Amino acid sequence: MISIVYAYPLEVKVLKELASENDLQAEICWHRWPSLSSKTEGLIFNVGFAGCLNPGLALGQVVLVNRIMAEGEEPVLLEGFNQTLAEKYCKRYNLPLATLLTVENPLTSVTKRDELRQSTGADVVDMEGHRLYSLAKKKNIAVVSMKVISDNADSDTMQTIRQNSGRWSENLGKTAFKFLKSYENLGYYSNL
Repeated sequence: MISIVYAYPLEVKVLKELASENDLQAEICWHRWPSLSSKTEGLIFNVGFAGCLNPGLALGQVVLVNRIMAEGEEPVLLEGFNQTLAEKYCKRYNLPLATLLTVENPLTSVTKRDELRQSTGADVVDMEGHRLYSLAKKKNIAVVSMKVISDNADSDTMQTIRQNSGRWSENLGKTAFKFLKSYENLGYYSNL
């Protein structure tokens, strides 16, 4: 069983449609963060929007998180069988790996964004990834995290998300769906 965890319904709108149309629903449990079932097991697949800290990444681009951190902490390398599969998938489809920084509040200041990039080396920023990872680690559950760059973590953040959220949801949904299908094609749902 794969538990897909997201923060906002729009982040998974297209992914839910694709999963439903292609009979993947039986293999998936959907959880809106911070709600997570006590019966969650197998794999947590965190999908969602993220602000961009790395100027080498573009709006609408999908990344796989390979390192995760909270502000003031060192990054943790995501490892294990599921992460290895995800990284192979990303290499095949030319998706970049990224370090994710989790912050408490939306990042809408260019000065703060640039300071965080300089001090952490993180590529993208969200508000739930590290907390979800920490919870999953306590329960000994693997986490794979895929994010779409939704904004530049600046004063135009909310406007950029509002104007483009449908496209970002589509980019993320199609990419995440192909990843889930690659799991299914390899027969790994029964092994989770």
